[in-house]
Amino acid sequence: MRFLLLILCLSVCGGAAVLAAERPHPSALLAQADNFRQQDESAELRVKLKSTKDQKPDGDSEMRVRLKGADLSLVEVLSGRSAGQVVLMSKEAVWVRMPRASLPIRITPIQRLMGEASYGDLGRLRWQDDYAAQYQVNAEQTVNDIPVWALSLTAAKPTAAYAKMDLYVARDGGWPVQAAFYLKSGKLFKTARFDKPVKLGSRVLTQRTVLSDGVDSTQQTEMIIESVTAKDFPSQKFTLDGLME
Repeated sequence: MRFLLLILCLSVCGGAAVLAAERPHPSALLAQADNFRQQDESAELRVKLKSTKDQKPDGDSEMRVRLKGADLSLVEVLSGRSAGQVVLMSKEAVWVRMPRASLPIRITPIQRLMGEASYGDLGRLRWQDDYAAQYQVNAEQTVNDIPVWALSLTAAKPTAAYAKMDLYVARDGGWPVQAAFYLKSGKLFKTARFDKPVKLGSRVLTQRTVLSDGVDSTQQTEMIIESVTAKDFPSQKFTLDGLME
């Protein structure tokens, strides 16, 4: 009897070890998902935002996003209600220059730019730089009929846009399918649904993301990447002096 129990235990434990071995490491999976959001170390993106409320148009905006390395970004609002604003994001803080203002204002990355889109949604495209990842208890799930790996992300930097995230990554392909974003209080702030990646120039990227309010899902904002160009920028651009030029 003891022998049979030992065999059963070894079988169950061995099976669990095999399942664990088949799973990609959470950090590797996060990096794979990031690759569908930002591939270039330094690049310029043209992004369009379109907001709706109760399925009715509620504003749109176009912006230029400049990214440099893991921590630096500039978001310049070209049209819409916030036209003229320029936001600098670094590893220390987030600053906004308002039109005709003489000094920048310090803000948080979750401050809304338009509709459900926050500054951090545009200026922080690589989660692996800001979050530590681990599997959820139920690591294998299905979202919108797509088999996914379910990850739990915890902010590893003070400038991370959100305190916690639930991220669902396609098991076949490794692209981000869906996410939920939480405040420090644990309150659900917003959700995101990512379209399947498409070819954009020479890259395969998640071009369209739909952000929904955590309480009222009828409030939505589409974030559409219209173009990506690999570019190198002088570091001076990503300083407070450069922001005020």
